[in-house]
This record gives sequence, C-alpha cells and structure tokens, in this order.
Amino acid sequence: MVDTSHVFDAEVLRHVDFKPVAGLDQVLIPGDPGRKTRIQRTQKRHPLAG
Repeated sequence: MVDTSHVFDAEVLRHVDFKPVAGLDQVLIPGDPGRKTRIQRTQKRHPLAG
C-alpha cells in the first residue's frame, strides 16, 4: 500500500499559498469558515451547535 497523505497535504498547501483575489485576505479551503467560527465562539464562550 502506498501512503499518499503527504501528496495531498502538499497539494492543498500549494493552493493555499496562492495570492488571494482582490478584496479577500486569504485563500480558504473547505472547513476554514467553520473552524474560524468555532474558534471565535469558543473564545467568546458562545454555545456550539452539533
């Protein structure tokens, strides 16, 4: 069996390192908005759903 996990990680990082389009601060990958919301709610002690 061939371990390809490092290939996927490298490919994702390659895309995240792209320059964002005008008006955006960073390139996002799936899950980033939810992770950001979870961190903000945890810091502010808002209850988390699900």
